[in-house]
Amino acid sequence: AATAEPSAQPAIQIAVKNNVGVFYFAMQFPLHLGFGAGAGMAESEFGPLWVSWTGDKEHRFNLTGLRNTNPEAVRAVLSPYNYHPVARRAAAASTSLYFTALAFQRERVLCEVVLPAAGQPYACCKIQNPVLLPLAEKSLCSLLS
Repeated sequence: AATAEPSAQPAIQIAVKNNVGVFYFAMQFPLHLGFGAGAGMAESEFGPLWVSWTGDKEHRFNLTGLRNTNPEAVRAVLSPYNYHPVARRAAAASTSLYFTALAFQRERVLCEVVLPAAGQPYACCKIQNPVLLPLAEKSLCSLLS
């Protein structure tokens, strides 16, 4: 028997059987809906993971259409979706915000949001399972734009 290739996009799949037949439904949902509460992490734990997850475990992208470049506003938007703030680094030219999340109780997500004083804001997401990187990008971009 053939099996379907699993999708990287989280989805809810439902089958309904009645006297007419069987109907199948699938609904995709953004990665942040799978983030759990209480998945925060100390900065001392975050740093070593951030440094060690490189190559195909990280992805940098521009944050086009960012609604607000105020660091507190960004934090206020992400926190209700269980992006847990870890650290904030301010420099003369930019502010970097670091967040962590836990997707589906097992996939740790690390994010950096860089808000330059002038120029294009960008982000970097890191995750052990590289298949989920595009979903992490899509989640962050959809919440911040």
